Amino acid sequence: MPICPAAPLRISLLNLFRHAYGVPPSPKGKATLGNHDPTGLPVGTVRFPLYLLIWIAPVLWLIVIPFNFIYDSLVVYFSFRKLKVSDIKSEYKNSILRVFIMGFVADFIGCLLMLGIDFIELDVTWWSELQFAMAFDPFRNVLAFMVVTLCIIFTAILIYVFNYYFCFKKTSLSLSDIKKTSLYLAVFTAPYLLYLPSIWFYR
Repeated sequence: MPICPAAPLRISLLNLFRHAYGVPPSPKGKATLGNHDPTGLPVGTVRFPLYLLIWIAPVLWLIVIPFNFIYDSLVVYFSFRKLKVSDIKSEYKNSILRVFIMGFVADFIGCLLMLGIDFIELDVTWWSELQFAMAFDPFRNVLAFMVVTLCIIFTAILIYVFNYYFCFKKTSLSLSDIKKTSLYLAVFTAPYLLYLPSIWFYR
């Protein structure tokens, strides 16, 4: 669907559900429907941002869960090596499960924040364009890129806090090593996937 300058564009998740299940869009010109929307697909085709699809498609968990566990393990292992932790194997065993689970919790909260923004309805064109860019291509809109970046930073802070206050409680790491390892995890495991343009997968 080409963007119509005469009416605001509504391509949020709420309208994706409306389109997919044949529910008419909101009145007062909140969306202008043609044969296609900006994803390049016919209206009525179910399409979700990649960050949401990962959570609602269990088949993807067969890939995401092992990958995240391996990636978290590598970050923890190399962090311990850099910090010259004496008993890496023992400290790893005492922390990796918590690191892995709380990483998922932080990512989930970050995705909820993105989703919450997308469900806020404002009858103005710039907001609709912001929501579409956040969901499908953050690089097409400067404000969308900034908002997604803030969501990633927020999630990274959660990762740091969870690791610092919870994940390494059963280890014998020094406070300094816990701080540094938590920082490494926050930096290297933040959900940069939110930057990935989901629209690539719909063309």
